[in-house]
This record gives sequence, C-alpha cells and structure tokens, in this order.
Amino acid sequence: MKKLISLFLALMMVVSLAAVVSADEGDLAADGWSVANDNFLGWTKEGDEIVGDFNIGWQNAEPIMLWKDMITDFNNFCIELDLTANNMTSPAISVLGVRVEADGNGGDGHQVYLKTNNTEGFEGRNQTYDWIKAANSKVHVTIARKDGGDLHILIEGESNENVIGEYKLITVEVTNETPTVEIMAYRGCARFGAITLLEGADVELPTEPTPPTEPPTDPPADPTDAPADPTDAPADPTDAPADPTEPTEPDNGSTGLIIAIVAVIVIAVVVVVIIKKKKG
Repeated sequence: MKKLISLFLALMMVVSLAAVVSADEGDLAADGWSVANDNFLGWTKEGDEIVGDFNIGWQNAEPIMLWKDMITDFNNFCIELDLTANNMTSPAISVLGVRVEADGNGGDGHQVYLKTNNTEGFEGRNQTYDWIKAANSKVHVTIARKDGGDLHILIEGESNENVIGEYKLITVEVTNETPTVEIMAYRGCARFGAITLLEGADVELPTEPTPPTEPPTDPPADPTDAPADPTDAPADPTDAPADPTEPTEPDNGSTGLIIAIVAVIVIAVVVVVIIKKKKG
C-alpha cells in the first residue's frame, strides 16, 4: 500500500511539472515566439520577462534561441528591452542581422562586456568594446533605425546605491532586412524583459543620456538662521523732553534797574511824609 501511495505521488509530481512546462510553452507560443523543434525546455515566462535557464553552450543551439517576426517597417523602428546576465551567462538579441550581446562571463556580477556582430556565422567575427558597469549585470538596450540608415544602438547599465551604470552608444551597418527578432542565452540564466517595438516616421534615434547632476558641495544658507532681532527696543519715546515751563535765568541788569526805581519811589514817599509832618 505504501509503495502504491509513493508511486501515485511521484506520478502527480511529474504531471504537475509537465503542466507547468506546457503552460510556459503555451504562453511563449501564444506570444508568437518559436523555437527549434518546438522544444521550449529551459525557456519560461515570468510576467513581462522571458527567462532562459541552461547549463549548455552555444554548440547545443536548439533550446537556447527564440525568434519572432516583429518588424514590418524596416526603415523606421525602435526596439527596447532589458537584458540581465550574471558572471556565468551571456544574453543577446539579433535585429536585422546585427547581434548585440551583453556578456557577463568572467565579470564581477555588476558589469557586462559589450559585443556586436553583423556577419553570417558569429564565430571569430565579434566586434568587442569594453566592460560596462551595470548593477546586477542588467542593461537596457535600445536598437533603432531611421530613414533606412544604420542601426543606432544604446546600451545603458542599471544603477543602484552602490553602482553607477555606464553606457555605450554605437552605430552598426544593417546586413539583413528581415522581420525576425532573435533572443538567445549562452548557458546559465539570462533574462529578457519588457520587449517593446515602435514603428513609423516619428521614431527617434537614441542619444547619449544626460549624466546625473552632481550634488552641490557648498551647503545652502541655513533657512533657520535667525533674522535680525525685531524685538530690539526702539528709542524710548517716554524720555521726557526738555521742560518748557522751567524759568529762564533773569538778566542781572534788569534786576538792578527795578531795585533802583523801587528805592527812589520809597525815598520819595518818605520825603513827602516828613514834609507833611513839619507843616502840620
């Protein structure tokens, strides 16, 4: 009985796994993606991301490449997506015969090595550039063409609090006008996120991004600095003015004249009184 129960549980796990794989295959196929021999093993869809998870190299090419017919206006279009690698994998996208690869192999986990190729048979014909700093080996790729010219490709490394992402803007000649867009992963786990396509005459070519503004080194004036104290007491308006009622000091000359006149009057009165007494 225990053996039967164990066998039943094992079968249920296999059926569940097959259902998950079928669901991923169905989602990718429903979105228009194709794969060699209809073998989606290793490819899954997580939200708006397509994930390729492999432990093989390019020589086993069947399960590591997806393709989809997307482009209708070969002269004016813009494709954007996020590529996420690690230090053991290398995701790539191919548009109009030009492959753009963000190789994280051998890096420190926060950089990718940019490669492009616009020839048939990629081996030994890669155009290499340099390491690009990118937090968690994630870059945003913009591939655009306007008025039938060359492809303009902008690769921007993601930034975080520890890593300032770098960028590279290049132009590459088109070699094959085909509607097919290919995405591919070289071993390990690679992610392809938020793939978008814009077509028409209004398409703009990518330009160099604006560098982040450097923070000012001098601190601004402290808005909390106290203004001049408005409570400083004004001049005291209660200070008494000069007293207008205080008598002015009399003139000494005028005082003497008054005393003389009074004395003369007194003497005259005394003389008159004496004369009247004598007559009497």
